[in-house]
Amino acid sequence: MHGLAYHRAMRTLLFLLVAACGSSQSAPASSPAATNAQQGPVQPGAPQQISDQIDKLKTYTAAMCQCEDPPCAKRVNDEMTADPIIKPTYKYTPDQKDQIDKITGRYNSCNDKAGGAGGD
Repeated sequence: MHGLAYHRAMRTLLFLLVAACGSSQSAPASSPAATNAQQGPVQPGAPQQISDQIDKLKTYTAAMCQCEDPPCAKRVNDEMTADPIIKPTYKYTPDQKDQIDKITGRYNSCNDKAGGAGGD
């Protein structure tokens, strides 16, 4: 089913975002852990860029948690996927990583409740 495949792809994108910030030590540039499949190498990121990205994740999570059906979840996923603030993968501090983990966990939970993914 096209919708299910799309939502799995979104979950993978979120996983890559979280996985990329999983280590406080930087991996070599050629390492798969240091590369976002869609965006290239992990970037250092200025504090404001990272803060803006986290704020956007919160905004999309709030929108996803308002969804009650798969079309709404797809719309939010589409908007988030296209957002240039969300796309870069930065080097995150452990505190930033924890914050992102909590936000993406809530996002995924709301996505599942809206029927956006995971309902094999």
